[in-house]
Amino acid sequence: MFDAVAPNLLLLVVYLVMVDLVAATMSALAMAVLMVLARAVAGQPVAPAVGGLLLVAMSALMALAGGDGGDVFLPDLIQTGVFSAIMLVSIVIRRPLIGMILGPVVSGRNWRTDPALLRGYDWATALMAAAAAIRTVSKLPFYFADDVVGLSIADLVAGVPLAVVTTYFQIRVLRRAYAVAEAMVPAPQPVPVR
Repeated sequence: MFDAVAPNLLLLVVYLVMVDLVAATMSALAMAVLMVLARAVAGQPVAPAVGGLLLVAMSALMALAGGDGGDVFLPDLIQTGVFSAIMLVSIVIRRPLIGMILGPVVSGRNWRTDPALLRGYDWATALMAAAAAIRTVSKLPFYFADDVVGLSIADLVAGVPLAVVTTYFQIRVLRRAYAVAEAMVPAPQPVPVR
């Protein structure tokens, strides 16, 4: 989460202090590079930081090429919009994305044949799709108004706090689904003694 939040938070602070798009985007980009290097030196997986770096780099290029501060957030707006659509499609085709990722790890292939588990993964995926849609829609008014400060604040509020709330409800939904699935499994019958 730090990899996702830190560069955008720095962008907001630098932009508020200097009101300079170049300085703000370069600061965010520098922080993303430092985060990749710090993970590599510490021997930690660098993939999350590299993903963040690529998104920050793409955002910086778009903003600097167009000279529009709001374009810093355009890749994220597109990404969350597409992500929400993919999640909804996965539910419609009965392959909920959360189930495809977690189901085999938690319960093997049984999750797809158990109606309670399939419904639970549908709801968990729908919650994530809704969170991605909220993240996109909450930033659109600021994007169209070219309000970089508003976009930054909306990005931070609809980032980690929304992810934490969504994860909490997903866990509750899945726990309930697994409890229902376990309750529906018939108890083993004792073998008669002869």
